[in-house]
Amino acid sequence: MAASFQKQVGNIKQFDGTGYTFWKHIIMLILEQSRVAEVLVKKPPEKEKELKEYKMIDIKARNIITQCLADNVLESRMNKTIAKELMDTFDSTYIKKRINRQDDLQR
Repeated sequence: MAASFQKQVGNIKQFDGTGYTFWKHIIMLILEQSRVAEVLVKKPPEKEKELKEYKMIDIKARNIITQCLADNVLESRMNKTIAKELMDTFDSTYIKKRINRQDDLQR
């Protein structure tokens, strides 16, 4: 399984808190290629059968994402239980930081 995962993600640099926009772009491509990106935009379904399938796709998406994170970044987000929640946290943290930094530079 590790070899197949390595083939899937290639030599992507683990996200260490820098270069978020570029990293996210690469991760989104990998998630799309793996046919699991849908869990980042869909809410979990209510029907039992559909929920089971959704959870399996979500697990695969979270595995891809977490395998591409440096330990220092993953450590503070290990409590996130679904892929969408994990990526939303990154967006709110790293995109907000980038905007604040750009505002500071303009001043």
